[in-house]
Amino acid sequence: AKLKVPPGTRQGDTLTLRGKGVPRLDGGTGDHHVAVTIDVPRPRDLEADELKLVEALGEKLGDGARQERTVFRRVKDLFG
Repeated sequence: AKLKVPPGTRQGDTLTLRGKGVPRLDGGTGDHHVAVTIDVPRPRDLEADELKLVEALGEKLGDGARQERTVFRRVKDLFG
């Protein structure tokens, strides 16, 4: 099954694939629930050009982009 992850999906969100789960005893098919896990790369795992892109994104977002710690904020915080 294919799953489209909508923009704004956050760590810990649960997405549902209706009718794509385990067969039920009554003959129907259950739903498949997918928990979202976001893996943020460590700076030492990035190539130099990738690191520059992440830093540029962090600068563009700035401090006022969101008050909560988004994935991008956490990445920006890694670089000081």
